[in-house]
Amino acid sequence: MLERASIDDSAIITVLEKEYGLKIDNFEFLPVGAAGWSYRAETAPQGRWFVKLRQGKVYPPAVEIPVVLRQSLKTELLLPALPTRQGDLWAETANFYLAVYPYLTGHNAMDLPLNDTNWQKIGRFFAGLHSAGKIPILSDFLKVEKFNSDCQQIAPEVLNEALHKNHEGVALILEKFIREKAAEITRIIARTRQLGQILREKQPEMVLCHGDPNTSNIFVTETGELYVLDWDEVMLAPPERDLMFFANEKNFWQGYDRAEWFVPDRTTLAYYRYEWVVQEIADFGEQVFWGDLTLPTKEDALQKFRQLFNPGDVVEEAYQAEKFLI
Repeated sequence: MLERASIDDSAIITVLEKEYGLKIDNFEFLPVGAAGWSYRAETAPQGRWFVKLRQGKVYPPAVEIPVVLRQSLKTELLLPALPTRQGDLWAETANFYLAVYPYLTGHNAMDLPLNDTNWQKIGRFFAGLHSAGKIPILSDFLKVEKFNSDCQQIAPEVLNEALHKNHEGVALILEKFIREKAAEITRIIARTRQLGQILREKQPEMVLCHGDPNTSNIFVTETGELYVLDWDEVMLAPPERDLMFFANEKNFWQGYDRAEWFVPDRTTLAYYRYEWVVQEIADFGEQVFWGDLTLPTKEDALQKFRQLFNPGDVVEEAYQAEKFLI
């Protein structure tokens, strides 16, 4: 998030000191991420910690999966959360929960592309993840792909807001842009629903998926350690849910040894490409039209909404995936 949460920093610090036993010397808000709030906490002698704050009810697999998989897959690519004094992986306060991780310095794969060796490591990691099978202690909590995500209901509401209501400021700019793209957005939503219906009838294989392994969630430290971060969307879904992010990375596929016998389904890949567009339309439209947010945050959402339709961005990628179905 670009702006602070409604909870005071002092309340977060109190939780860190009480539940984790951390004596906080410095606490800083970090304007990064889209679905939660991030902070850097400095302590002595323990060092620096990354504090991830989310609002609402905790989704246990998001915090527990990295711990379980680090052991079961025998991988170093996962960063487990710091346990509390009671051994829990998160702590709660008011209507928020937080998890604490070692603070990493380095860069993500969006800012600086991975080298060939690291792409192969990522491929091997996801091959293991997709072959991991069920995790009994977490199976009852995992989301399961239904091919009818909430965004498919919210995106039409965003479209309706632009077409039938009047706005001012940033919302007016988005209103005008959506009106120009209304026919295209309508087709995108309809095609997403159509592909989702095809997949519900087809009932494809479900495996354990990260859910959002875009390059901003792949991190390389200054000393070369490689991590797959941010498991908030972990779920049971077709492997294409993850694989769409790596379609053009040849070194990923050299590492993804399931590729010897597994061929990604083109219909499923096309669905996820379209669904990604609809998700972005819903998220950024909500922020601009209905979010109780500052002007800079709304301007950022507007810019990201318009960017979806730029050459080479996600709308074009969805259309390219569609071509393979013809």
